Amino acid sequence: MGDLMARIQATESKTEEVMETVHTHEAELQNLRDQLRYLEEFNEDLNNKTCRNNIRVRGLPETVSTELLPETLTTIFQNLIPDAIAADLLMDHVHHALRALSTKSSNPQDVIVRMHYYHIKERIMCTTRDTPVDVEGVHIQLYQDLAPNILKRRKDLRPLIQHLHQHGLPICLGTPL
Repeated sequence: MGDLMARIQATESKTEEVMETVHTHEAELQNLRDQLRYLEEFNEDLNNKTCRNNIRVRGLPETVSTELLPETLTTIFQNLIPDAIAADLLMDHVHHALRALSTKSSNPQDVIVRMHYYHIKERIMCTTRDTPVDVEGVHIQLYQDLAPNILKRRKDLRPLIQHLHQHGLPICLGTPL
């Protein structure tokens, strides 16, 4: 009987030890989840900061060759803000945006422009709110270039925003969301 009691106490002791280990691992796992969430948010913030000076140009005809993109965009931007000097319209780089290879869209590929000066980029974006932009008879649109996860969040919120608009309720979203 004494041997049985000793084995039961040993089993209970092992059970307590295992439960303590499980609780310790759960706490560590939660800590790692919190760290991962923090790093994902930090990475998202960095992505948005690196895109801060970018403009996404949508609808620019494919007839504009890659070599002529900077020249064409400079002309467009000079038309939008005529008082800006050429040195202000400095572009760090211009390239076509990546898109999935399986996309069989007839829409032209977006162009990403990184403006050297943030205040010039902001003037361009403000001007395009009131002034339509046409190139070769085609209407183009200029957007702030945002990280994909921000675009997904905005897309997820679109039904709610449309519902609020339909009911005449004001909407104020923080930037960039």
